[in-house]
Amino acid sequence: MSSNRILLTTALAAALVLAPPVATAAGHPHQRDGWNVGFGLGGGNADRTYSGGTSFEREDGITGNIRLGIPMRKTMHFAIETNGWRKAQNGESVMFNALTGGVAWFPSGGWVVRGGVGWGVTTESVSFEGGSLVSTETGFGLNAGVGYEFRLTHSFSLGPQIDGGFITIDSGDANWGSVSVQANWYFIPKF
Repeated sequence: MSSNRILLTTALAAALVLAPPVATAAGHPHQRDGWNVGFGLGGGNADRTYSGGTSFEREDGITGNIRLGIPMRKTMHFAIETNGWRKAQNGESVMFNALTGGVAWFPSGGWVVRGGVGWGVTTESVSFEGGSLVSTETGFGLNAGVGYEFRLTHSFSLGPQIDGGFITIDSGDANWGSVSVQANWYFIPKF
């Protein structure tokens, strides 16, 4: 088992085991009246297909996302989010990222469903003695995810999320899926 998978499994197990008792003991309701900021870190796999038909087997890497949400109503936020995957090995690095505008829907309790449409980018680099080569392409991007938030304080939640992304650029397309631990802060106005 790779070190990424061990780290991810440990982080998810800790979040799933520790968050429910703390959330239950704290007794904080899921209030989302204000804007929010969140991020996630995890692991997943991705693949890429080039326009000429060349494709690669799925590879494991690290994943992360950052989001800013503004409430449209109590059960829905407009969100700007970046969701990406990266792998670096033996002087080579590949990164896929989708920067999107979309929605976060909170159907009930701690559940959240996210989705967005926007800009996709891929960056590939190779380092060698005396320098490096970097190639960046941009195009269309999508992301989507579903998760559960355990409310640990009045304004902070922690929980697991399954998400993924897709980008299409001139030279081909890429997709990735991940499992991550999400941290979210809700800035709830006081009236």
